[in-house]
Amino acid sequence: MAINSRNNQRPRSTSAARRASNTRPTHSTRRPWPLIIGLGATGVIVTLAALVLTLHGPASADSDATGSHFSAVTDCRGFPAFTPEYGFTGGVVINTSIPERMGLVLLDPAQQGRGFQHPSWLKAGNLGPFAVDKDGNIYVGPVPKVSLADNPPAGANTIWRVDTTSAEMEPFLELPAAAAPNERNPFGILGLAFDCATSSLYASSVAGSGPASEVGRLFQIDVATQQVMSQVEGVDALSVVVAQTPEGHRLFYGTARESLIYSIGLDARGAFVGEPRLELDLADLGGDVNEKARRITLNGDRLELTVVPFTFTLAARSANLQRHLVARYDTTTQAWVPADVAPGRAVPAP
Repeated sequence: MAINSRNNQRPRSTSAARRASNTRPTHSTRRPWPLIIGLGATGVIVTLAALVLTLHGPASADSDATGSHFSAVTDCRGFPAFTPEYGFTGGVVINTSIPERMGLVLLDPAQQGRGFQHPSWLKAGNLGPFAVDKDGNIYVGPVPKVSLADNPPAGANTIWRVDTTSAEMEPFLELPAAAAPNERNPFGILGLAFDCATSSLYASSVAGSGPASEVGRLFQIDVATQQVMSQVEGVDALSVVVAQTPEGHRLFYGTARESLIYSIGLDARGAFVGEPRLELDLADLGGDVNEKARRITLNGDRLELTVVPFTFTLAARSANLQRHLVARYDTTTQAWVPADVAPGRAVPAP
């Protein structure tokens, strides 16, 4: 495995010892209004289907519970500053999954049926993953639906940003790919997550990967300088989330090729360190071999997963194939084990 960092070069080698230790060999203060986030698209992007979470003021819905060992580091996400100008006064739903609408759409939870779409939000075609930073800027990744007409592979590895003040969406950063996206694998960016502690944006890309070659990458991006600060080679990941753990910050990710959840360490500057560690096999939660984790949510010591079939193709799928699985961290065995949905709390729903 190779971890490339602008701060520190840390080459890693593959070895039998790593496999034996359950690691995976790879290569190289805004208004306190609720912010509701929906993610995904139809067709194949049922594999990236609509997911919802709600933020309430300074603490997010997926933030730490008192006394827990794990917490998501997303509680700083800001409310987009431009929204009051367009009539949003109590909350906003950010959505990339409306079947008949391309691009990003904002919906008003207080006025059912009312939505807003800035003209620039159509520039990147159909969209999938997104993340929100502490200032309310929205970062999005393009993902094709059932054809490449609106999402040519050449643009699959470009992150776009919706400016919190102007609402304009412009290209933010084109991520370097090991190989170019192609018609056999038209996907690029599939996961985005923001880390409040280091103001880092994390992205996963499967650009260039093929049936026999896993050349995807994980990226750490400094949002202030728009530079890639560190990256992990040879990882195809469908979802990412940053977590505070007893060992420090780690990036959890769901693999696009296997029904597995891994994590990798992050240092004080947010750079990748150490080797990926196997956290969970979805089969232990009743998952199917073809199901992959499209979204990972941390709620204290609970890991809530939205799983979907994913095969790197644009074959149309039905939205009812999306399922939810839940694990909890067992402090005795120091492992993730099956868990039921907590009373009074539902896992994210489409």
